[in-house]
Amino acid sequence: MKRLCLIPCGKKKIWDIQPERGPSAARDVYLSPFHQACRNYAQTFFADWVILSAKHGFLMPDDIVPENYDVTFGMHHPEMMAFDELKAQAEQKVLCNMTKSSCSAEKSTVPF
Repeated sequence: MKRLCLIPCGKKKIWDIQPERGPSAARDVYLSPFHQACRNYAQTFFADWVILSAKHGFLMPDDIVPENYDVTFGMHHPEMMAFDELKAQAEQKVLCNMTKSSCSAEKSTVPF
């Protein structure tokens, strides 16, 4: 099986410095130092990596993020993606087949 690196998104986004910029690839959206360090690690050591966003779920690097947003896990925001939606998205994007674990985890094992 392939290895998949899951990295966090970040609060600081491209629109914070370029408000006029339109929809952008996920790989270019998140600008926080921690996210960029995680992205550099993922790109160096993994062929496959995804960004986990509370609003958009699992983002492949080329997925388009349409606009700025401020949603984080734990804030119970109405736009936060629910666990069942994340699980379905992982199955749809075939992320489950890329890792040693399956998408059959129980809700209680998810850290958010």
